[in-house]
Amino acid sequence: METAKKIPWNVIVPPMLVVLVGWLYWSTMGTLWQRWWEFDESYGHGLLLMGVILWWCHDQRVVFRSLPLSPLLIGVVPLLISVGLWWVAAATDILVVQQVLLPWIWWSAVLLVAGPHIAKQCFFPALLFCFAVPIWDHINDYLIDLTVVVTTSLLSLHSMPVLIQGNEIHLPSGIITVADGCSGLRYLIIGMAFSLLSGQLFFKSWRWRLSLLGLGLFLGLFTNWLRVYSLIIIGYVTEMQSGLLEDHELYGFVLFGIIFSIMFFLVRWRGDNSAPKPVEGMPASRTPGLPQTIMGFVIVVVAPLSLAVLIKTPPVAEFRSPVLVSEYPEVIQPPAAMTPAYFRPIERAERVTQWFKVAQQPVLLERFYYWQQQERQDFMPYRWLFARNQWVTLASEQRLLADGTPIIVKEMEPRTGPRQVWLVGYWMTVGGAPQTNPYMAKLAELPALWRQRHDAALVSLQLPCKFDCSEARQALAQVLSSQGEQLQQQLASRWQLKQ
Repeated sequence: METAKKIPWNVIVPPMLVVLVGWLYWSTMGTLWQRWWEFDESYGHGLLLMGVILWWCHDQRVVFRSLPLSPLLIGVVPLLISVGLWWVAAATDILVVQQVLLPWIWWSAVLLVAGPHIAKQCFFPALLFCFAVPIWDHINDYLIDLTVVVTTSLLSLHSMPVLIQGNEIHLPSGIITVADGCSGLRYLIIGMAFSLLSGQLFFKSWRWRLSLLGLGLFLGLFTNWLRVYSLIIIGYVTEMQSGLLEDHELYGFVLFGIIFSIMFFLVRWRGDNSAPKPVEGMPASRTPGLPQTIMGFVIVVVAPLSLAVLIKTPPVAEFRSPVLVSEYPEVIQPPAAMTPAYFRPIERAERVTQWFKVAQQPVLLERFYYWQQQERQDFMPYRWLFARNQWVTLASEQRLLADGTPIIVKEMEPRTGPRQVWLVGYWMTVGGAPQTNPYMAKLAELPALWRQRHDAALVSLQLPCKFDCSEARQALAQVLSSQGEQLQQQLASRWQLKQ
């Protein structure tokens, strides 16, 4: 008599959870899918990386079959934490946090339902997934700065007539700009992902794995530095006529392939290329625990469904203009206004602009009033009010208005163009609560939504001060002393709900 074949739960539980998490959290997963399909200069490798993860799981199938299913009740703790963080990020529309938490929600569910042995094996694909998430965009500006510093140091070894101004390299025959796509972010991500995969496949020693990861980090950066430096040399020699200046992406990937062949030969020389083997000495596998499965299912399902209770379509409101500052005389012919490089467009805001003069110091007062128009929409553009790639912060401090409202005061100058120093003072309010830190302002959306507040505002005082900002600082202090509290009070009740 034949014995009924047991269901291989240790093999099918992880992919089942992939399908469940991907379906329930498609509002987040779909944004990644769209980003990968763009095939842009930073995350076009996402689909390829998903293919690598699928191949790795297939390659390791003999290992998964040998691992026991042993549900772990304590796994509910990391699952609650990861799902809770995702819920907060989704409620406040912090997309990158939602995206980076996706693989860890899946991994925590695997730990709860399948146990520590299978979760340990699933840790690598969850980690590799993170190299396809746009969290790396946050270091892009720093990579641009690093590329400019390294390239400038290399060019100083030559007698070439070049002028470095910000992220622009001026040659006699043209200008080469180290733009966002020249940061080398894609080489860095792909290089580190390739190093992580090579270490996992061919080395058991953590020393070798970490060494490979460090080598991948360096080679990714070095590839971009060499690409930018060589393109400058080529542009100088050919008077900007070389076709490589147009096809610099293809040129970069050829360099990437050549340089990363070092990793290939190193792995072939010292790595273990034997096929995966079953893990011996494992305890007997169990069937999925009913309590763990129910708890995991409820936690994973309730989070996205409960957002509908909190996140609703905001009511329509009508804007009421605030009172203008009348204490100081208006500026008849204002100087060229500073244009903050906002991270996101400001078209959605009701903008009130006013030029006036304190003694001989011109002051630009800008007030932006926001009302949330739809579900999961940013209250206002918090991140990088003044973009690092266009503005240099020379000095920064925090002050308090008479009512205790904190404000940020900065001395700033543009990275390109004629030198012009600006003294800037600004603060934000979210649902009536004053904020200066953009990350705390973002999190403040959640209590604002609980209070049914859908409004936010930004006040910005900008004073041109050439090279010495002492007069501008005195003027700013006078304005804040006489008008600051009034300006803060005018941020509230600017919106009237329509009946």
